[in-house]
Amino acid sequence: MSWTEVVTALRLRSGHIPLNSFAALMGKVPSPNCSECDVVEDVYHIIAECAQCEAERLDLVLRHNFNVINIGLWNSILAFPASEKARMLYKLVLLALKRREN
Repeated sequence: MSWTEVVTALRLRSGHIPLNSFAALMGKVPSPNCSECDVVEDVYHIIAECAQCEAERLDLVLRHNFNVINIGLWNSILAFPASEKARMLYKLVLLALKRREN
């Protein structure tokens, strides 16, 4: 696994992903909402709901028959952090984070 994937895996497991929900708790941004969807931007939103991640989410669903709404499944996948499914989750989250920076 790359360093970026390791950091992303640890952040997903701990809930310390630099999304607006966490940044608002830390006082770094005024709103916890997604700039695109205007709902709370958290890991669930990025993986299951955000319009900006639709293409990557569809790829995950089609390639791995992945039910993005099943949070328990995410935890099962993250239990095997080097698996292909886990790496697809990291990719989805990392793309969302990159889009926020631009």
